[in-house]
Amino acid sequence: MLAKGLGFWRSTASLRLRFGAVRGLWLGAALRQQWTAPAGTLVEVRIPGLPHPVVCRAGTSDFSVLRQIFVDDELGFELSQPPANIIDAGANIGLASIRFAERWPDANIHAIELDPANFEVLQRNVAPYRGITPHLAALWGNDGQVAVDNPGEAAWALRARSVVAPGEQAIRAVTVETLCHETGIERVNLLKVDIEGGERDVFAAHTDWLDTVDCIAIELHHGFTPDCTEVFDRAICGRVSRTVHRGEYRIVELQRHRSASASP
Repeated sequence: MLAKGLGFWRSTASLRLRFGAVRGLWLGAALRQQWTAPAGTLVEVRIPGLPHPVVCRAGTSDFSVLRQIFVDDELGFELSQPPANIIDAGANIGLASIRFAERWPDANIHAIELDPANFEVLQRNVAPYRGITPHLAALWGNDGQVAVDNPGEAAWALRARSVVAPGEQAIRAVTVETLCHETGIERVNLLKVDIEGGERDVFAAHTDWLDTVDCIAIELHHGFTPDCTEVFDRAICGRVSRTVHRGEYRIVELQRHRSASASP
């Protein structure tokens, strides 16, 4: 019993450091359910500081995403001013969008997720936040349809491909330009991109839309698309104002170009 107690104390060190002793231990107890509940069971977790609980699926990568966002705080970077419009591409189960809503409660957030199973949990998680709008779609370099390329992989590692085979579920593919047009966004103050290699397609295509983007927080996936960094760097060449790294994310603030006269 003592050994288990000491093991639990050590395993919650990062939680206690982030949230304090009492709240960190409480969260640690909630997170233990991922190992005890049957796989796929929806586990409700109350994260200190959030007004509403979130749900994660036991036995999946959901809890790793939770730690990345709320414990390691990889999206806790600073911006020069609060963003009014945010696109969260690769929203998974909505935790990044909720983190943004917590930080910037007046922001208009569009959460884009391509996997229907992830999207179902996303909808549940973001429902209490009126500033978050979920979209079942994939951010892509052109409008059309895609399919999930690796449906058997972890929920946070699902990728899209542009060829939809007979019998596969087709998911809508949408460009940044189209999404902005449909939602009435004139400037994207923050574009978060974590789409498992799909970033190559997004930034290899027509990229004049970058003139209307202030900041990009991107996770580049070399294992899936080895040249994704080169493609991304070419797309933003001559536009960069500042670059920082936080965890797996590269945060790039862009200079305002001619179209910057648009309202924020």
